[in-house]
Amino acid sequence: MANEACDSDRVWVGDRPQRASYEVKVGDVIELRFGQRVTRVEVLAVDEYAQKGEAAALYRELERS
Repeated sequence: MANEACDSDRVWVGDRPQRASYEVKVGDVIELRFGQRVTRVEVLAVDEYAQKGEAAALYRELERS
């Protein structure tokens, strides 16, 4: 699903669409676009091996429209 979203220019970092191969960095603001709905999150930490229960601590939701 993530690859499809990136290939469809629905995932933006800063002012540029990104591909699934983009390496997320602390401080990145990621914008997810699905139809009229837009969600922006800031990356607080990166952990390649985070458990499902820990994932929410890795980002902060900025806004949703």
